Amino acid sequence: LEELSEDAFTSPPEDDSQFVLDRYNSDLYFNISSDGLGGCGRTEAGFGYLWAGARATHGVKGGKYAFECKVEENIEVDLSVDDSSSSVPHVCRVGFSKDGSTMSLGEEQQSYGFGGEGKAVTNAQFIDYGEKYGPGDVIGCYLDFEGEQQTISFSKNGQKFGTAFVLSSKSLMDSGLFPHITTKNVRVSVNFGSKNFEHPLSEGFKPIQEADQEHLIRALSEYKCTSKYCILFLCSVLAGGPQSKGECEVLMMVGLPSIGKTTWANRHCQEFPEKRYTILGTNYIMGKMKVTGLGRRGNYTERFHKLYKLANNVLSHLFVLASRQLRNYIIDQTNIYHTARVRKMKSFEGFQRKAVVCIAPAEDRRQRERKRDDGLEMPLDDLKKMQ
Repeated sequence: LEELSEDAFTSPPEDDSQFVLDRYNSDLYFNISSDGLGGCGRTEAGFGYLWAGARATHGVKGGKYAFECKVEENIEVDLSVDDSSSSVPHVCRVGFSKDGSTMSLGEEQQSYGFGGEGKAVTNAQFIDYGEKYGPGDVIGCYLDFEGEQQTISFSKNGQKFGTAFVLSSKSLMDSGLFPHITTKNVRVSVNFGSKNFEHPLSEGFKPIQEADQEHLIRALSEYKCTSKYCILFLCSVLAGGPQSKGECEVLMMVGLPSIGKTTWANRHCQEFPEKRYTILGTNYIMGKMKVTGLGRRGNYTERFHKLYKLANNVLSHLFVLASRQLRNYIIDQTNIYHTARVRKMKSFEGFQRKAVVCIAPAEDRRQRERKRDDGLEMPLDDLKKMQ
């Protein structure tokens, strides 16, 4: 925490027209380089178990464009809590995704990645594609909206692998796709066209940074917030996100376990996509600890509880990072105790701070508890103390 506390407060980029990795459209713990053209996730204090990703500030909705991603180095990391992770401690995915999708590239629809294990993935469905890659390799990422079929393909050090994905939805030509990288203990750099590519592009393709104006799209620019709650929540819909602490908001969920806090938080995120909420909670962190797209629960049961404790440690570090970055947050924990609420919110002085209190009949809570998939049950004595 001492090291994290010395970080300077993250301010908005000075030039919003730059085609770089988006500090507002990335995982909170993904460190983007000063030029915006590279980065890696944190590795200390348990962060090495988490995938960390970032999208570019701009995407395209037409034409034929490409960018390169170079794997610069693997970062040493301690993964002794879970030996199963040590078999693949360093890996990354590169590709394209729709703005508003999660930072976990390839884990949902309209999110397309090529991973270092020689797999192409979309909607959490993996297929063999190309070949493995690692430090020193340069991956070319190609997006073709002009052909009879809209496609995505990749190359390694100039070797073309052919079509990886045929895009089934023409709606993507309206919403566009954005360059996207997701890493685990790997440092990468990207080239959107600010310098010469290391390998010649396929015929007909241009660097994505040189996209025609009618094809270019800025992240967030297409969102129009029409909710009746806009006045209440003071929506920041400008590209690039909040410009000051006063424009950022922190929503603190308050309620017993299995009361519906996470459900409310997820729905609120969907209702206000322009706010790009970052959820701070243990379940969110556990979701970032996936191995080959599979959650820890049910696949690594014997280590699950150890990882859950580690996730809580990671969360304490995230609170420090969050208080120093201009974003909107939802704190998804019970937050029953007054002292806990004061301690957590104190770090966000200057932000818009609000509480969201969730209550439900006891029977509804019991039904929700039976449906929980994290495998954790709260001791009855602890639950009585909360009430």
